Amino acid sequence: MSSAVALWQTFTKDRKFIFFDEGKESQNNDSFYFIQGADTQLGLKEAYENDKKGLPPPTGRYWHEEIEHMRKAVECINGLQPRPSFVVICGDLCHEYPVRNKEMRAMQEKDFKEIMSKIHPSIPLVCVCGNHDVGNTPTPEGVALYRSSFGDDYFSFWKGGTFFIVLNSQYYYDPSEIPDIYSQQEMWLDSVLNEGKKKSARILVFQHIPFFLEDSDEPDQYFNLPRAIRKPLLEKLLAAGVTHVFCGHLHYNAYVTYKSLEIITTSAVGYQLGKDTHGMRIIKVKKDSVEHSYHSLEDFPKTVDL
Repeated sequence: MSSAVALWQTFTKDRKFIFFDEGKESQNNDSFYFIQGADTQLGLKEAYENDKKGLPPPTGRYWHEEIEHMRKAVECINGLQPRPSFVVICGDLCHEYPVRNKEMRAMQEKDFKEIMSKIHPSIPLVCVCGNHDVGNTPTPEGVALYRSSFGDDYFSFWKGGTFFIVLNSQYYYDPSEIPDIYSQQEMWLDSVLNEGKKKSARILVFQHIPFFLEDSDEPDQYFNLPRAIRKPLLEKLLAAGVTHVFCGHLHYNAYVTYKSLEIITTSAVGYQLGKDTHGMRIIKVKKDSVEHSYHSLEDFPKTVDL
């Protein structure tokens, strides 16, 4: 194991992100900012393009271009002044499904960890589970593999008086093979939403799949959450005080609202499916506002003014 992978660590324990002091950060109202990326998805580009051409899936360690995008992202993060409070990657860390080709998945995870372990040690990394990280239809084995490699797949934390909730959106997309695990996340979510509501906190949510693309009543499809759970879950989040949901999955930028709730989808660090460039989002959290802007990796700011 290389020293870079040896330095890899997660900061989750018992559904808590433990890098931050919860007691202190739940009372702290200082402005801060963080970086959101999504869909590093090592291995997507060539696999996707081969599939479109009717070619067999690529073999070997073929994701060199995506590695370079990730390295550039880490360089951008480390070059920021002041340093961000944390970095979050909103799902699809790697492309290969956890139980389809375990050898290739292991190679992709090793590269992901080697690159991301080079983020400055003062900047914690928050990993969000995507469909490619646990399977389109999650199974107990796929969930267990993700948790053994990346830690908890749903958890919460406080920073600067703001309450953050990380969800595994794949449990909403298709829980048919993991009904007990789905129920566990729902019971936990009710508990943490109640915690935030009691403290009248601003609450921000991270997940992979956006609720909808254009209209909250739109039909079900691969890129949104099913209508059966869409509005009930949105209403639950709204009632608890959630103001923003940050997502990935689309590989392009998108912005929609549901009543007062903003749903922001950030394009990929890796392969693009729209007109956006490889990039990340800067999110400033101030006393009375949340401001966000997307930036190309090739033209990423070096300073952030709070």
